[in-house]
Amino acid sequence: MKVLLIALALSTTLLGCTHIPKNASVLNQKVSEGIGRNQLEVEKVIVALADVERGILDQQWDSIYLKIEQKFIEKHSLSVSALTHEHRRKIAANAAKTYYNLLEEISSMEKALILQTKANSETLVKTNDQVTQYLLSLESLDDARNNIKQKIGKITGFDISKISGLSKKLIGGL
Repeated sequence: MKVLLIALALSTTLLGCTHIPKNASVLNQKVSEGIGRNQLEVEKVIVALADVERGILDQQWDSIYLKIEQKFIEKHSLSVSALTHEHRRKIAANAAKTYYNLLEEISSMEKALILQTKANSETLVKTNDQVTQYLLSLESLDDARNNIKQKIGKITGFDISKISGLSKKLIGGL
């Protein structure tokens, strides 16, 4: 009788946890793959938006040139008609420098956003990997519980699964 009580107590302790589906770790691997695919799509969106901004900048060349010209005129107290060929060359060089600086800002922001989203995705994948490892350990625990259940059944001579989970079955039948 003592053996029966010990076996019953042991089985209740070991078998009382929730069952982990065998494919849970595989599903988590699929989540990590999905995170990776999503990261690639986000990068494509960032690149496309940066390309749009570069296109807008290209369309604004005349505006950039005129703003640089206006600053040059104000700085040197000149009129548009007083600008020499040398003045226009300096204005064009400054406008080109400004244009390339703006392009560099767009590219820097593009790179920063991509790095940020990669870091976020890596954090998600690492977290998901930890969950996967946890689920794998639970799968191993579930296998061990089933093995113990079989051994207890052999020792005691009765099928422990008849009482294990009985409460849930009875409540489910209400």
